[in-house]
Amino acid sequence: MLKNSDIKLKLLGKLQETIPPELQGSFDLFLLGSVSYNSHRQNLDNDSFILWNKKLKFEEKNQIIDAINQAFVQLGFSQCPDSMNVNNPLWQGTEKEWVVRVSELESSHEINSKLHLLALLDHYPIKGQTPDFIRSIKVDSSFLKLFCYDFVRLLGFRESFRKLILRVTVLVHYLNKGHKVKFNSINERLEMLSKHLNIDLSLLKNHSEISKFSFYKKIKVYIILVRIYLKFFILYLKED
Repeated sequence: MLKNSDIKLKLLGKLQETIPPELQGSFDLFLLGSVSYNSHRQNLDNDSFILWNKKLKFEEKNQIIDAINQAFVQLGFSQCPDSMNVNNPLWQGTEKEWVVRVSELESSHEINSKLHLLALLDHYPIKGQTPDFIRSIKVDSSFLKLFCYDFVRLLGFRESFRKLILRVTVLVHYLNKGHKVKFNSINERLEMLSKHLNIDLSLLKNHSEISKFSFYKKIKVYIILVRIYLKFFILYLKED
């Protein structure tokens, strides 16, 4: 099982081998979303973003991005199906560009915008330090409203339980009021949710094995997820 520190060392080693010295200080690199705290390290996507530290030519940017992609492939990362990675111009930018982008995401009424903000909060620095535009992100009741609506939609469309559980783990940011969440695994986040919501979530800790559960166990998981939704919906009603 690869830890974040292992991934960081391996990625940095490969980037130092493939990127010219004069370009090494021109960018910072971060893991994004659940890949930054997924303790099982199975089927990891290359969710990531770049912070450009200086103006570069188009060819230089491509050289850096190609090197990052090659490093991810060599470490066994797969391509993110949602294009939430350094290949997407939306996930690369200078400090000023990121400040504008975060502001746009915060003012948006789309659930994906809120989830992108949470993906930024769930980051792990591979190269560089946590930037101020991430420290400034606030998680408020407007996010909770969209989350409740989207969670019901996902339950209705029979999304995989694993995806729903990953979605649930981002709610620790709401409970933490946007402060940096220090838990480094999905199970630690489930424990925090369990204490705050007073719901036994131990069954969800086997999230990697849910596809093998019996029909009865899957029904129990579904009921737990509905209970989580109801708890947060009540929280939203109290704050609205």
